Amino acid sequence: MTLGHRFGDEALLALALTHPSAVAESGAPTNQRLEFLGDAVLQLLVTDWLVATHPSWSEGRMSKARAAVVRKETLAALADHFEIPAALRLGPGAERDGTRQSVNVRSDALEAVLGAVYLDGGLDVVRRLVIPALMPWLLRADEAVNPRSTLQEWAAGRGLGAPDYRALGASGPDHARRFDCEVSVAGQVFGPASGSSLRAAKVAAATLAVATLVPAG
Repeated sequence: MTLGHRFGDEALLALALTHPSAVAESGAPTNQRLEFLGDAVLQLLVTDWLVATHPSWSEGRMSKARAAVVRKETLAALADHFEIPAALRLGPGAERDGTRQSVNVRSDALEAVLGAVYLDGGLDVVRRLVIPALMPWLLRADEAVNPRSTLQEWAAGRGLGAPDYRALGASGPDHARRFDCEVSVAGQVFGPASGSSLRAAKVAAATLAVATLVPAG
């Protein structure tokens, strides 16, 4: 593995890498309790990062961003990054079935290893390992909760047509261009809103619509 942490208690790492299939007959301990712990630690660290870096975000927006980051697919990719799946101990049947490559198994193994790191080294050690590795997904969290996506989902959920964005023109010198836009949805027009690009202006218009139409939370 390329975890970047030297365990003081190597038994913790061995347990974190023990899939239930490896000890199914003996009933010996598996990585499931560590997985439970690691999931909680990961949720806390991502929440802490979002709170610290986005002071203006609502609870609802942070919840959506966290869910977009802490997904099984993301955690499986992170497990691959740390080369955890190759070190996982499986039973013969699970090995033959290709269980090692399962998204659920890989993501669960990552959580178990993080739980073990937490017990061995503490929260700050886990933070130093996982936050830099998660950074590509954390930086895209804003896109995952973009007001345009929120507005689109709100309209679709009510059987309304897609929000209609209309460019209203641009002004200002080339080095400081401002674009104006409005959006029509649910029979209402929101805007004009402006931004440094047409895309930014659309986001600003969607923000106005979301603030009026979509309940906070």
